Amino acid sequence: MVDYCIVSDVKSVLHIDAAETSEDSEILECVVDGSDKVRNLLRQAGLPVPVPFDVSEVPQSVRIAAKNFAAWEYRRRRDPDGAQVFYYDAQEALNGYIAAELAEENEPSVRLA
Repeated sequence: MVDYCIVSDVKSVLHIDAAETSEDSEILECVVDGSDKVRNLLRQAGLPVPVPFDVSEVPQSVRIAAKNFAAWEYRRRRDPDGAQVFYYDAQEALNGYIAAELAEENEPSVRLA
């Protein structure tokens, strides 16, 4: 299964230089955890879970949520209080996506005569 973001997405949120690779394996674990958290929250909201073939196919708000959840997971191991901003940003992005998807599901169908 393809994750909803990649290591370089998380590095950019955390302001870690792309050339710095010493933390990549830990960040990758956080990417998996962040993507799983997004999947679980989408299921909880009763929405279908996107199954992309490539990260470029992930809806933008879902990708933003996943990379911020991953950044939160990484940062909270070092600075739990400072990590909260990433959690809030992830929630905001995912809540926006969920609201838009639910609104779209509830729109009446347009009937052509």
